[in-house]
Amino acid sequence: MAARGAILVAVADAVEPVLWTNTNRSDKHAADVRREVGELINHSDRTIILDLEYGDILRYCGGVAGSWWPTSHDIETRRRLGVPFPSTAKLLDEKRQAHCADCFVILIIKGFSNQPDLRALLETQYHKLHDTADCIIYDIRKRIDQDHVTRLPKGDDEE
Repeated sequence: MAARGAILVAVADAVEPVLWTNTNRSDKHAADVRREVGELINHSDRTIILDLEYGDILRYCGGVAGSWWPTSHDIETRRRLGVPFPSTAKLLDEKRQAHCADCFVILIIKGFSNQPDLRALLETQYHKLHDTADCIIYDIRKRIDQDHVTRLPKGDDEE
């Protein structure tokens, strides 16, 4: 009986590195993106994060901490259950104040598109710091002063 236990432990020790080795290219890419985000925002602990993993991989790979933003699925589930949910603007203000947040990191671009109120709010009220196919980062420390936004001059063919 002891011999079987020793063999089982030996097999488990041999298999464990294989189970925990990340060989999936998309997982490696996701980890690389999160490492890059950490570097871009100086490993801030004052972020709001929209990510399927609620920021867990970003915390681990990117050295970033903060508050997670609910996914569109989270919001829809709460609505179906009849749980009150604040407006996007109110929730963002609450999270900004509670966590002294300085940036909003979006790692699920499709999920961001599924929240048009959030997208409109961030795009019109805050400066975009980074925008790629994998990640969007907004500086949410200060709103854009709408009266002082630089506008490009109209061309001759535009009225």
